[in-house]
Amino acid sequence: MPASGLRRPAPHFNHNFGDVNNGNTSKDVSQILTNTLALNTSGPLAGRVNTGIGVGVSGHSLGGMVTHGLLTSWPDQRIVSANPQSCVDMGNPSSSVTAEVLFVHGDRDSTTSYSSARQAYSEIR
Repeated sequence: MPASGLRRPAPHFNHNFGDVNNGNTSKDVSQILTNTLALNTSGPLAGRVNTGIGVGVSGHSLGGMVTHGLLTSWPDQRIVSANPQSCVDMGNPSSSVTAEVLFVHGDRDSTTSYSSARQAYSEIR
């Protein structure tokens, strides 16, 4: 716990493709959402976090993959908006995605495949 006594909801993320690819990072983000929303119950943010409207997620590259994973392979139903940027396909949605989703990807991206991002886009209905 930090010296101030306040709990921080988010861990430090590394750039570990394995943890992103196997869902560990997406699952960590779901836990972060739980921790953040819980700040509404006590402490300096008690009663100040609107927990009824859902949450938005966004990420670029590995973060885009994490974001897409939260919609597909490791879904978090609290997500109402998502912005996966320069991501690759992390799997088909297990059910209908109800979040508003905006994909962003450059067609000259030499790191993440544009065709994989198009595949991810085509699977979101």
